[in-house]
Amino acid sequence: MIHIGVDEAGRGAVIGPLVIALATFKDKKLETLSTLVTKDSKGYTRRRREELYEHIVASADYISTRMLLPSELNQLMCRGISLNIIELRIVSELIKGALERTGGNATAYIDSMTTREIQCKTFILSRISRSGVKIICEHGADAKYPVVRAASIIAKVIRDRAIDTLEERYGDLGSGYPSDPRTIEALKRLAQELDKEELGSIVRLKWKTVKRIIGEWGCGSEE
Repeated sequence: MIHIGVDEAGRGAVIGPLVIALATFKDKKLETLSTLVTKDSKGYTRRRREELYEHIVASADYISTRMLLPSELNQLMCRGISLNIIELRIVSELIKGALERTGGNATAYIDSMTTREIQCKTFILSRISRSGVKIICEHGADAKYPVVRAASIIAKVIRDRAIDTLEERYGDLGSGYPSDPRTIEALKRLAQELDKEELGSIVRLKWKTVKRIIGEWGCGSEE
């Protein structure tokens, strides 16, 4: 049996990418994983996440990730595509790719991005079109399933590194989340320093927090 875990990092951020990660483990590796990763990514320090990341990458049977940059999210949302649908499409693609690589019966555990967990499951199954696959979409899946916790750590480490790279060019960005005062200050500063195209490469212009703080930037030629 193949166990697939899927989780994301950066869904609610206003600065930086959204990272979705998938990790697969066979039965024999699940017990070790359960002992090694006892919390989701938010329960560890950054240093410990980096250590766990190395263990997970070394022991997983298959890993796949997708980084959605703010520019891509802005473009899709300007076309009226919701964040939930964007995520569901990517999650479906990642699971489909994992099944093609691993083969055999599998159970995929997803930390559901919507409260409509049945719709989440139905959407993914409709895009996979393969028998022998069980889909479990649950809110808080990272608290219950080790494979989801592993995916959570992978996604978080990749996003943290992406923020580091952005800070080398744009200065202190904080965590990238609207609850962080440093991020809000960075948002105000960047809106004054950058043109719309460059701002949209690192900031999610269609987020309500962004509109409230720096105003409506619109959708360019699509308006």
